[in-house]
Amino acid sequence: MISIDLTDKQAIVTGAGKGIGRQVAITLAEAGADIIVADIDKTISNKTVQTIKKIGRKAEFKYCDISKLSDVQDLVNYPSKLDIFVNVAGIVLTTGLLDSSIDDIKRLFDVNIIGTSNAYRCALERMIPQKYGKIVTMSSSAGREGGPIHAFYRASKAAVINLNQSAAMTAAPHNINVNTICPGIIYTDMWKDILEGFVEETGNPDKKQLWDDYVKKSIPMGKAQTVEDIANGVLFLCSSLADSITAQAINICGGMCQN
Repeated sequence: MISIDLTDKQAIVTGAGKGIGRQVAITLAEAGADIIVADIDKTISNKTVQTIKKIGRKAEFKYCDISKLSDVQDLVNYPSKLDIFVNVAGIVLTTGLLDSSIDDIKRLFDVNIIGTSNAYRCALERMIPQKYGKIVTMSSSAGREGGPIHAFYRASKAAVINLNQSAAMTAAPHNINVNTICPGIIYTDMWKDILEGFVEETGNPDKKQLWDDYVKKSIPMGKAQTVEDIANGVLFLCSSLADSITAQAINICGGMCQN
Protein backbone atom coordinates (compact mmCIF):
# COMPACT_ATOMS: atom_id res chain seq x y z
CA MET A 1 0.00 0.00 0.00
CA ILE A 2 1.33 3.43 -0.97
CA SER A 3 0.99 6.19 1.60
CA ILE A 4 2.64 9.51 2.36
CA ASP A 5 4.13 9.70 5.84
CA LEU A 6 5.81 12.92 6.95
CA THR A 7 6.03 11.96 10.60
CA ASP A 8 8.69 14.00 12.43
CA LYS A 9 9.37 16.18 9.39
CA GLN A 10 9.66 19.90 10.16
CA ALA A 11 7.93 22.16 7.66
CA ILE A 12 7.65 25.91 7.23
CA VAL A 13 4.68 27.26 5.29
CA THR A 14 4.51 30.97 4.48
CA GLY A 15 1.20 32.68 3.85
CA ALA A 16 -0.31 30.00 6.09
CA GLY A 17 -2.88 32.21 7.77
CA LYS A 18 -5.57 31.69 5.14
CA GLY A 19 -6.42 30.32 1.72
CA ILE A 20 -4.02 27.96 -0.01
CA GLY A 21 -1.31 28.44 2.59
CA ARG A 22 -3.60 27.47 5.45
CA GLN A 23 -4.72 24.30 3.67
CA VAL A 24 -1.15 23.36 2.74
CA ALA A 25 -0.12 23.65 6.40
CA ILE A 26 -3.07 21.53 7.53
CA THR A 27 -2.53 18.87 4.84
CA LEU A 28 1.17 18.50 5.67
CA ALA A 29 0.24 18.20 9.35
CA GLU A 30 -2.34 15.52 8.53
CA ALA A 31 0.52 13.56 6.92
CA GLY A 32 2.54 13.85 10.15
CA ALA A 33 4.66 16.98 9.78
CA ASP A 34 5.16 19.63 12.45
CA ILE A 35 4.47 23.10 11.09
CA ILE A 36 5.77 26.60 11.55
CA VAL A 37 2.92 28.82 10.39
CA ALA A 38 4.55 31.91 8.87
CA ASP A 39 2.54 35.00 7.99
CA ILE A 40 2.20 38.72 8.68
CA ASP A 41 -1.18 38.29 10.39
CA LYS A 42 -0.93 36.66 13.82
CA THR A 43 -4.67 36.60 14.48
CA ILE A 44 -5.69 34.51 11.48
CA SER A 45 -2.51 32.41 11.69
CA ASN A 46 -3.29 31.35 15.25
CA LYS A 47 -6.47 29.73 13.91
CA THR A 48 -4.28 27.61 11.63
CA VAL A 49 -2.00 26.78 14.55
CA GLN A 50 -4.94 25.64 16.69
CA THR A 51 -6.34 23.49 13.88
CA ILE A 52 -2.99 21.75 13.46
CA LYS A 53 -2.64 21.13 17.18
CA LYS A 54 -6.07 19.47 17.18
CA ILE A 55 -4.70 17.10 14.53
CA GLY A 56 -2.04 16.12 17.05
CA ARG A 57 1.00 17.79 15.49
CA LYS A 58 3.19 20.58 16.79
CA ALA A 59 2.55 24.05 15.38
CA GLU A 60 3.52 27.61 16.16
CA PHE A 61 3.22 31.03 14.57
CA LYS A 62 6.24 32.96 13.32
CA TYR A 63 5.91 36.46 11.92
CA CYS A 64 7.49 36.86 8.49
CA ASP A 65 7.28 39.50 5.78
CA ILE A 66 8.56 37.42 2.88
CA SER A 67 9.79 40.54 1.05
CA LYS A 68 12.33 41.21 3.82
CA LEU A 69 15.45 39.06 3.66
CA SER A 70 16.17 39.39 7.38
CA ASP A 71 12.68 38.10 8.23
CA VAL A 72 13.14 35.05 6.03
CA GLN A 73 16.60 34.37 7.42
CA ASP A 74 15.22 34.45 10.95
CA LEU A 75 12.38 32.17 9.89
CA VAL A 76 14.45 29.40 8.32
CA ASN A 77 17.00 29.45 11.14
CA TYR A 78 14.33 29.22 13.83
CA PRO A 79 13.59 25.46 13.85
CA SER A 80 16.19 22.92 14.93
CA LYS A 81 15.94 21.35 11.47
CA LEU A 82 14.21 22.16 8.20
CA ASP A 83 12.93 19.36 5.97
CA ILE A 84 10.27 21.21 3.98
CA PHE A 85 9.83 24.85 2.97
CA VAL A 86 6.64 25.87 1.17
CA ASN A 87 6.34 29.50 0.09
CA VAL A 88 2.72 30.40 -0.57
CA ALA A 89 2.85 34.07 0.44
CA GLY A 90 1.91 36.35 -2.43
CA ILE A 91 -0.28 39.26 -3.45
CA VAL A 92 -2.29 40.14 -6.54
CA LEU A 93 -2.55 43.29 -8.64
CA THR A 94 -5.72 43.33 -10.73
CA THR A 95 -4.97 46.40 -12.84
CA GLY A 96 -3.61 46.27 -16.38
CA LEU A 97 -0.47 47.42 -18.13
CA LEU A 98 -1.58 51.04 -18.57
CA ASP A 99 -3.32 51.69 -15.26
CA SER A 100 -1.03 50.19 -12.61
CA SER A 101 0.79 52.62 -10.34
CA ILE A 102 4.56 52.34 -9.92
CA ASP A 103 4.15 51.94 -6.16
CA ASP A 104 1.72 49.06 -6.61
CA ILE A 105 4.01 47.38 -9.13
CA LYS A 106 7.00 47.69 -6.81
CA ARG A 107 5.07 46.21 -3.88
CA LEU A 108 3.85 43.34 -6.06
CA PHE A 109 7.35 42.52 -7.24
CA ASP A 110 8.76 42.92 -3.71
CA VAL A 111 6.45 40.20 -2.43
CA ASN A 112 6.05 37.88 -5.42
CA ILE A 113 9.55 38.02 -6.93
CA ILE A 114 11.92 39.32 -4.26
CA GLY A 115 9.96 37.33 -1.66
CA THR A 116 10.29 34.12 -3.66
CA SER A 117 13.98 34.84 -4.20
CA ASN A 118 14.41 35.27 -0.43
CA ALA A 119 12.61 31.97 0.15
CA TYR A 120 14.86 30.05 -2.24
CA ARG A 121 18.01 31.71 -1.03
CA CYS A 122 17.44 31.22 2.69
CA ALA A 123 15.97 27.73 2.44
CA LEU A 124 18.87 26.56 0.29
CA GLU A 125 21.44 28.05 2.64
CA ARG A 126 19.86 25.99 5.40
CA MET A 127 19.36 22.79 3.41
CA ILE A 128 22.57 22.54 1.36
CA PRO A 129 24.78 21.61 4.36
CA GLN A 130 22.35 18.84 5.37
CA LYS A 131 22.17 17.51 1.79
CA TYR A 132 18.41 17.08 1.61
CA GLY A 133 15.18 19.03 1.58
CA LYS A 134 12.00 19.83 -0.31
CA ILE A 135 11.13 23.34 -1.49
CA VAL A 136 7.81 24.21 -3.13
CA THR A 137 6.69 27.68 -4.18
CA MET A 138 3.42 28.96 -5.55
CA SER A 139 3.25 30.39 -9.06
CA SER A 140 0.00 30.63 -11.05
CA SER A 141 -1.60 29.61 -14.30
CA ALA A 142 -1.57 33.38 -14.94
CA GLY A 143 2.21 33.12 -15.21
CA ARG A 144 1.91 30.91 -18.29
CA GLU A 145 0.82 33.67 -20.66
CA GLY A 146 0.22 37.40 -20.94
CA GLY A 147 -3.19 39.02 -21.02
CA PRO A 148 -4.98 42.37 -21.07
CA ILE A 149 -5.65 42.30 -17.33
CA HIS A 150 -3.42 41.42 -14.36
CA ALA A 151 -0.41 42.26 -16.51
CA PHE A 152 2.13 42.69 -13.74
CA TYR A 153 0.72 39.87 -11.63
CA ARG A 154 1.17 37.59 -14.64
CA ALA A 155 4.73 38.86 -15.09
CA SER A 156 5.56 38.25 -11.44
CA LYS A 157 4.32 34.67 -11.58
CA ALA A 158 6.16 34.02 -14.85
CA ALA A 159 9.30 35.17 -13.05
CA VAL A 160 8.61 32.64 -10.29
CA ILE A 161 8.49 29.80 -12.85
CA ASN A 162 11.83 30.83 -14.33
CA LEU A 163 13.43 31.46 -10.94
CA ASN A 164 12.27 28.03 -9.81
CA GLN A 165 14.29 26.40 -12.58
CA SER A 166 17.42 28.28 -11.58
CA ALA A 167 16.95 27.43 -7.91
CA ALA A 168 16.40 23.78 -8.77
CA MET A 169 19.61 23.60 -10.77
CA THR A 170 21.49 25.14 -7.85
CA ALA A 171 19.91 22.65 -5.45
CA ALA A 172 20.08 19.45 -7.51
CA PRO A 173 23.70 18.48 -6.69
CA HIS A 174 22.77 18.65 -3.01
CA ASN A 175 19.80 16.23 -3.17
CA ILE A 176 17.26 19.02 -2.74
CA ASN A 177 14.04 19.08 -4.76
CA VAL A 178 12.71 22.46 -5.88
CA ASN A 179 9.37 22.79 -7.67
CA THR A 180 6.58 25.28 -8.15
CA ILE A 181 2.84 24.79 -8.55
CA CYS A 182 0.63 26.76 -10.94
CA PRO A 183 -2.90 26.75 -9.54
CA GLY A 184 -5.82 27.43 -11.81
CA ILE A 185 -8.90 29.25 -10.56
CA ILE A 186 -9.68 29.00 -6.85
CA TYR A 187 -12.21 31.07 -4.96
CA THR A 188 -9.93 32.53 -2.27
CA ASP A 189 -9.64 36.05 -0.87
CA MET A 190 -7.19 36.79 -3.67
CA TRP A 191 -9.81 35.90 -6.28
CA LYS A 192 -12.31 38.15 -4.53
CA ASP A 193 -9.88 40.97 -5.28
CA ILE A 194 -9.55 39.81 -8.88
CA LEU A 195 -13.33 39.82 -9.29
CA GLU A 196 -13.38 43.43 -8.13
CA GLY A 197 -11.10 44.11 -11.08
CA PHE A 198 -13.48 42.25 -13.40
CA VAL A 199 -16.36 44.42 -12.17
CA GLU A 200 -14.40 47.56 -13.06
CA GLU A 201 -13.27 46.09 -16.38
CA THR A 202 -16.69 44.86 -17.57
CA GLY A 203 -19.09 47.17 -15.76
CA ASN A 204 -21.02 44.08 -14.62
CA PRO A 205 -21.62 44.16 -10.83
CA ASP A 206 -22.77 40.50 -10.64
CA LYS A 207 -19.65 38.80 -9.25
CA LYS A 208 -21.21 35.34 -9.16
CA GLN A 209 -22.03 35.54 -12.84
CA LEU A 210 -18.56 36.86 -13.63
CA TRP A 211 -17.05 33.99 -11.64
CA ASP A 212 -19.22 31.30 -13.22
CA ASP A 213 -18.66 32.64 -16.72
CA TYR A 214 -14.91 32.85 -16.26
CA VAL A 215 -14.64 29.32 -14.86
CA LYS A 216 -16.82 27.88 -17.65
CA LYS A 217 -14.88 29.72 -20.35
CA SER A 218 -11.41 29.04 -18.98
CA ILE A 219 -11.36 25.51 -17.59
CA PRO A 220 -11.92 22.52 -19.90
CA MET A 221 -13.08 20.37 -16.98
CA GLY A 222 -15.70 23.03 -16.24
CA LYS A 223 -15.01 23.38 -12.54
CA ALA A 224 -12.83 25.57 -10.36
CA GLN A 225 -10.01 24.12 -8.31
CA THR A 226 -10.04 23.93 -4.52
CA VAL A 227 -7.41 24.69 -1.90
CA GLU A 228 -7.37 20.95 -1.19
CA ASP A 229 -6.40 20.24 -4.82
CA ILE A 230 -3.36 22.49 -4.48
CA ALA A 231 -2.41 21.24 -1.02
CA ASN A 232 -2.49 17.63 -2.25
CA GLY A 233 -0.08 18.59 -5.03
CA VAL A 234 2.26 20.17 -2.48
CA LEU A 235 2.02 17.08 -0.29
CA PHE A 236 3.07 14.85 -3.18
CA LEU A 237 6.03 17.07 -4.08
CA CYS A 238 7.16 17.07 -0.44
CA SER A 239 7.07 13.28 -0.22
CA SER A 240 9.55 10.58 -1.17
CA LEU A 241 7.27 9.71 -4.10
CA ALA A 242 8.62 12.86 -5.79
CA ASP A 243 12.32 12.30 -5.09
CA SER A 244 13.16 12.45 -8.83
CA ILE A 245 10.97 15.46 -9.61
CA THR A 246 12.68 18.84 -9.61
CA ALA A 247 12.74 22.09 -11.64
CA GLN A 248 9.10 21.56 -12.60
CA ALA A 249 6.14 23.93 -12.74
CA ILE A 250 3.16 21.68 -12.06
CA ASN A 251 -0.20 22.83 -13.44
CA ILE A 252 -3.19 22.06 -11.21
CA CYS A 253 -5.80 23.82 -13.29
CA GLY A 254 -8.36 21.43 -14.76
CA GLY A 255 -6.70 21.55 -18.18
CA MET A 256 -6.63 25.34 -18.48
CA CYS A 257 -2.88 25.29 -19.26
CA GLN A 258 -1.22 22.83 -21.58
CA ASN A 259 2.34 24.16 -21.44
